[in-house]
Amino acid sequence: MLTKTIQLYPDRPDVTLTTYVLADSPELLNGKPRPAVLVCPGGAYLSCSDREAEPVALRFAAMGYHAFVLRYSTYNNGKPGRFPFAGELAVNPNSLYPAPLRDIGKAFLTIRASAKKWRVDVDKIAICGFSAGGHNCAMYSVYWQDPILSEFFGKDPALFRPAAAILAYAICDYRLMFGEISDPFAQALSDAASIAYMGTKTPSPELLETLSPALHVSTDTPPTFLWATAGDALVPV
Repeated sequence: MLTKTIQLYPDRPDVTLTTYVLADSPELLNGKPRPAVLVCPGGAYLSCSDREAEPVALRFAAMGYHAFVLRYSTYNNGKPGRFPFAGELAVNPNSLYPAPLRDIGKAFLTIRASAKKWRVDVDKIAICGFSAGGHNCAMYSVYWQDPILSEFFGKDPALFRPAAAILAYAICDYRLMFGEISDPFAQALSDAASIAYMGTKTPSPELLETLSPALHVSTDTPPTFLWATAGDALVPV
């Protein structure tokens, strides 16, 4: 297995793609390309969870997929630690929408650039996200063909197409996150995540609609597997 961490932008050491590329031999696929899964951990857009990163990638690798873990733009600039709930949070422009979405696009371009060497089937790259990472993947599912990616990178929209999406306890309708929340921890986490991703605790209805991928599903949206848990107190099932 080829495991290495690639910094996706010269000036952003916090945004990385870690590869879990399976070795090949005549006893295995004998040069035939494998499908791949790009994993986006959760973390409320404040950080990227370790438990939803390498363990998930290794599980997919055990099933015969090349796997990749994307540590996308977050409020803490890639640093782990406690959620920063104390006091009023300043806005971090690095973590604001659409940066995390574009990071997935950059990861796709990076995988495609080495697809022949890594033996990746570029028509079978799925995305898998958890919580905030699930929201990021859901956003990518409905916006992959949008100029927000193709014009920004100057590339053909077809290069960004995901084959499928796996969304685990993802925020699919952001409007539901701004109702009455009785749990103080859940409220604090929601406020912090909103500042991290949207730059405000009180986003406009128009912004919430833009950031609610459930409202933008189309024939371009890839086949999607959604799952959640009934006991989830943070993300409305």
